[in-house]
Amino acid sequence: MGAHKNPMFITDLERRAARQLGLEKPWLYDARPLADCPVCAEKIKHGVAVCRSCGAILDREKAAQYGLVAADEKDAPRNRRSHAEKREPEPAGK
Repeated sequence: MGAHKNPMFITDLERRAARQLGLEKPWLYDARPLADCPVCAEKIKHGVAVCRSCGAILDREKAAQYGLVAADEKDAPRNRRSHAEKREPEPAGK
C-alpha cells in the first residue's frame, strides 16, 4: 500500500497487485457476479431468499427463517384445500 493508511486512497494498481498475490486484505473487495432469477431472469445477488422483482422463492429454508413463507410448506397447501372443500356446498341429490 502507498504511504497513506486510509483504504480510500488505495489505487487500482495496488488492488490488482494484492488480488494477484492472493493477499487477504479487508479493503480488497472482490465482487461476485450477479445470478439470474430462474423465473424472471432478473439479475439478483447470490444467496437471496426471494426475488425482488417477481417474488419467486429461491431459498425456501432462508425465506421460512425470516417469516416470508410458512415454516412447514407441506401442510400449507393441504390446509388451503380443506378450507376450499368446506366452502363448497354438497349436492342434495347424492
